[in-house]
Amino acid sequence: MTNRRIITIAVATLALLGALAFVWLDRSFSFFKWDPPAPGTVVAESESPDRNVAATVRATTPGGHYVFELRTRQTGQVIATRDIAAPVGYHPHIVTLEWDSEGKRAVAIIDHDFGDNNLRFALGP
Repeated sequence: MTNRRIITIAVATLALLGALAFVWLDRSFSFFKWDPPAPGTVVAESESPDRNVAATVRATTPGGHYVFELRTRQTGQVIATRDIAAPVGYHPHIVTLEWDSEGKRAVAIIDHDFGDNNLRFALGP
């Protein structure tokens, strides 16, 4: 065999191994991918301290988008609504609801980055 032929075979072998390594690494990093909740899925729910109002966060499309709404507990009538969104990150969103100290406004908190830079969205009547 000539040197040129050996070099050609070595380069082809390295290219094939590189392609196989890329496919293997691409599959092994799949833990960065997650499926968002189906549209309409309630991801967080909370009652106001006086139990007159309920706050709800529902998933919409595309992934990472939600509808944040307040409803009266007696009639279910919508008092306020807001579209909110967070970047799709390394883990599924963790959505929680809190009420301000007076119990008048709900605050949706979306953890999209392992607890760093949580997004806060306030909504009140």
